[in-house]
Amino acid sequence: MHEHYRWADVFLLPSVCEGSATVTYEAMQHGLPLIVTPNTGSVIEHGQEGLIVPVGEQESVVQAIEQLGKEADTRDGMAEAALLKAKYASYEAYSQRLINFFNSLP
Repeated sequence: MHEHYRWADVFLLPSVCEGSATVTYEAMQHGLPLIVTPNTGSVIEHGQEGLIVPVGEQESVVQAIEQLGKEADTRDGMAEAALLKAKYASYEAYSQRLINFFNSLP
């Protein structure tokens, strides 16, 4: 899988129903900006680490791909932001936040 992530410039998952797709975290760890729907369950913010498009709107997906294909600076900025957000979204970071939460309970 790592070779596929290294080959790609953008990661697209226009999910109708996913929850919290682990694959989006993996893509972010490889510095890929995401194009996802709200149903993908990703931790990205629209315009920061990628683009969030409405469910079932193919034209929005096409526009997002075209935008990131044409705007290299935007795509590169989102890629950097994705790498930073991936640290927050790592299993280790999540585990530590969970431990901290339970330790803070009375």
